[in-house]
Amino acid sequence: MANDLGTPLTTGGRNSRKMLAWGLAAVLLTLLMCLTTARFLADTTYYADSIVTRLSGGSYEFIEFGHLVWRPLGLVAYRAVSVFTPAASPDLRKIRIIEVLIGLNWLAFGASAWGFYRLVRAWGVAATASVGGTAAFCVSFGVLNYAHAGSSYIPALACLIWTVVLLSEGSGGVGRSVAAGVVLGASVVFWMPFVLVVPMALAVPWLRPSPFSRRAAWTSVVVTTLALGLTVGLSYLVAILALGLRDLHEVRAWVRSASHGIVGIGGVTRAAFGMPRSFIDMGSDGVGFKRFLLKDVYAPTSFSDLIRQSLAKMGLFYLVLAATLWTLPRSPQGRRWLALLGLAGVPALTFAIFWQGGDVERYLPLYPAFFGAWAFLLSDGGRSTVTKRLIFTFLLVMAASNVLALWDRRLEDRLDTIASRGGPMFATLKPDDLVVVVTPRDELYQYQAQMERRQGRSFRLTMAVAVGFEETPRWRQIFASRVRAAWERGGQVWCSARVLKANPDPSWGWVEGEDKHIRWEEIPAFFSKLGRGETLGGLDGFFLLPRTPENEALLDLGASALASHAAPTGGTEPTK
Repeated sequence: MANDLGTPLTTGGRNSRKMLAWGLAAVLLTLLMCLTTARFLADTTYYADSIVTRLSGGSYEFIEFGHLVWRPLGLVAYRAVSVFTPAASPDLRKIRIIEVLIGLNWLAFGASAWGFYRLVRAWGVAATASVGGTAAFCVSFGVLNYAHAGSSYIPALACLIWTVVLLSEGSGGVGRSVAAGVVLGASVVFWMPFVLVVPMALAVPWLRPSPFSRRAAWTSVVVTTLALGLTVGLSYLVAILALGLRDLHEVRAWVRSASHGIVGIGGVTRAAFGMPRSFIDMGSDGVGFKRFLLKDVYAPTSFSDLIRQSLAKMGLFYLVLAATLWTLPRSPQGRRWLALLGLAGVPALTFAIFWQGGDVERYLPLYPAFFGAWAFLLSDGGRSTVTKRLIFTFLLVMAASNVLALWDRRLEDRLDTIASRGGPMFATLKPDDLVVVVTPRDELYQYQAQMERRQGRSFRLTMAVAVGFEETPRWRQIFASRVRAAWERGGQVWCSARVLKANPDPSWGWVEGEDKHIRWEEIPAFFSKLGRGETLGGLDGFFLLPRTPENEALLDLGASALASHAAPTGGTEPTK
């Protein structure tokens, strides 16, 4: 049956249903983003500080090897937004930049979701399972948390997904391969570790459900590789020229600077624990696991504590992983997904073992292969009922855990707690003042950007001890230099009262022995020598570190004198 224009009525009805479905999906994704928030914003504040410095004529890590185009893109986007809604005051500029960076991630999140659905459909996954797989992808911890942050991880992931889509849909062609290479190059210049999954992307012409002929596949791979190389090569060449690097030695130094001095964070254990927590929220389980392994004297943790905290979720993840690897080889299409997992997983996991394997973002490059394989196994392609039930159970637990953990109301409660602790101090802060917390695990350090947005103004924040960095053995000198810099600017210095406590509270996240270069007892031993002014915020508040001749002299002594006073008096050196 047709209408007056000769168009079948069923086509119009089908298109209407499709538009309704996409509209509903957009509403649900928007609702998800409005009701949740980030647990941690990673380096969002650093990116914003770097862009602010650039706007002021400086160059604080504006062009960084690991996240090459992220800050420049943030600067361009900020200037574009400022044309329509300029910041009300210079003090709000950093907050506006953070909002712009987060806005870019919202867009990338939507592009990732749409692209992932297109990907699994192109690989023959049934519509219902594709919708379920896309929903699971959207509520995975890595995606949902970083979609609310201002880092470049989700844009890089979106580019990788669309690379696979471009190579999976249609019948190939030079134009599509060029586009795939450019988009894949964009993922790498957004975040360099995505180079590890380039082999997976390049294998798509052979592995896709309707593989190219041998000649067409090789043509696609060669063209994609050339476009990728040109995109990445030109991007880094422009960066090297912009930085004025004159020889290979300077280029190597620039590349090494991307590590930011982080050391001692590799190992199979970290990777084995970090991988599941990338998919499902486990709270502060990482700290508990370290306390158990290192036998932390300040916060003893038993094996039963670990089971209650997170090992059940961790066990469920690895059970699902084992079932996935056992079931995929049993069908031709499953073997294609297994090949994608292998090509992505081997290099990415190897890198994780040697570098920051406990970080959530380390496993984002694996998400397209993982969630695609799970969507396939949940569809008619999965032959094992047991595997389907395990995957379905895990995805439900993952969704519930992550959405509850990132529920916006919970963040507001955390910010209320931080505000009550530092509220009186916040009211006195001036632009050049410096606030010092103990370590990066301090709640104020973790939620600085959110606190700045809530207060409507930014503030300077640093840590007394950077655990796990090359600079850790020199923490006293570095702290002294930061304090002197604040004083020279005419600012005041406020220190967390926690630096004076004889024993750290377990809620502070301190792990004794995590870094062999520092013990807790050294911290109060150092700070107790310094003169103190008024304390605001009660016992867990902040005290003023006044600029007096005595304090200046003690800070100048730095490592030598104060370190000798703070030397440990006994016991064995903890190991990692």
